[in-house]
Amino acid sequence: MVQHVPLHALTCNPESSHTHPLDHLQVWSCYGWEFVTHEYDYLSEMPCKVYMKGEWENGRYLFTAAPYGDSYSMAPDQHKHFNFVELDCGAIGAWPGNRMLMFDSSFVELATERPKYRTNTRVWYVENIDEDSPFDTTVDSESSL
Repeated sequence: MVQHVPLHALTCNPESSHTHPLDHLQVWSCYGWEFVTHEYDYLSEMPCKVYMKGEWENGRYLFTAAPYGDSYSMAPDQHKHFNFVELDCGAIGAWPGNRMLMFDSSFVELATERPKYRTNTRVWYVENIDEDSPFDTTVDSESSL
């Protein structure tokens, strides 16, 4: 059991001599106290590349921690999962999905540059249907009889 140490103090290889600073291994501070963790079976130990402030590093996916119950995790443009990766050098880091490339050789060819991402900034509500929507007139007082 390890607790109350910064992420860059953890390693999967005691012989590792990585020199990655903390802000390269985790680009966002934790913005909540509550997290749920999950290991996505399909991604388990899948090779990946993570983008660390100007450079790519190779590693393997470990698990994901997702914060909940705070104002940032409720905002679509702010919510970021922490995907934990063991780098080839032995260091452990946590990156949001838009700083990762996953590789399944049966589906993906290696990327030569960082892809461009669009961020969702809209909060979606099922009940928030526009008044002009054709769905508002599908069921009305006459058709519901």
